[in-house]
Amino acid sequence: MMCMPTSLMLIGLASKNAILIVKFANQALEHQGVSVTQAALTAARERFRPIVMTSSASLINQPSTAEGVGVPPPAIAGVEPFHQRLKRF
Repeated sequence: MMCMPTSLMLIGLASKNAILIVKFANQALEHQGVSVTQAALTAARERFRPIVMTSSASLINQPSTAEGVGVPPPAIAGVEPFHQRLKRF
């Protein structure tokens, strides 16, 4: 269950990368006047390294998120449950 947020983040990352590749291709079409195929290849070449870096960082982090490492169970991170606050008094 804990890997679901990371999976959703990876899906969002893939869609954002696709949007950026289309944006770069449109800029190449407008400013350089190249063909559609050449604009798509240029955009993919320019965005390849950032895509690989962010995707690999997400994939490396996913196993620790799936195991719940560093996340206190069932409490929300950074929020102390009410019954634990009462125990302090």
